[in-house]
Amino acid sequence: DIQFIGNKTDALRLDGSARGTVYNAAYTGNTGYGVFANGGTTSVLNMSTAAFTGNGGVVKLAPATGVFNLSGPVSVTNSGIAGIDVLADANLGSIVRTWSNPGMPYVLRSGDVNLRSGLNIAPGVVVKLQTSSLTSQEGAITALATSAQPIIFTSLKDDGGGGDTNNDGATTAPAAGN
Repeated sequence: DIQFIGNKTDALRLDGSARGTVYNAAYTGNTGYGVFANGGTTSVLNMSTAAFTGNGGVVKLAPATGVFNLSGPVSVTNSGIAGIDVLADANLGSIVRTWSNPGMPYVLRSGDVNLRSGLNIAPGVVVKLQTSSLTSQEGAITALATSAQPIIFTSLKDDGGGGDTNNDGATTAPAAGN
């Protein structure tokens, strides 16, 4: 078991063309995110069985990151946005990416995430948006939903799809435009 405790920034950061595999990790009391995947198109981060408690956020994903896989079980308690915070205002580059189903939503909070070669979205994925968009310039967005595992695109304020991702209880509710 690995523990990342009390860091003044992100607990685990992947930059450039780095590659990493982390299993059975606890991210506790970190000021920044539990994980910041800030890699380039050749970077790889594989994670499994993670617990996030009392962090500034859970996972921050730079759009240029090559391969990112997170499989469960994953638990989140009191850690800012309870999802994968996808950074906007960047291009996803020239390779097709796949968003797997990590058991927590992908969150786009501000600005545009522009695809150059496409995005495959796996069955069961939840994508939450807040004043942002997901667009494709040259590639396709392929949503591979099934009747048993629908893909949900919804507001960050929607607690019904993917849970209370913004951790505000019933304080906010989804409405047109948010």
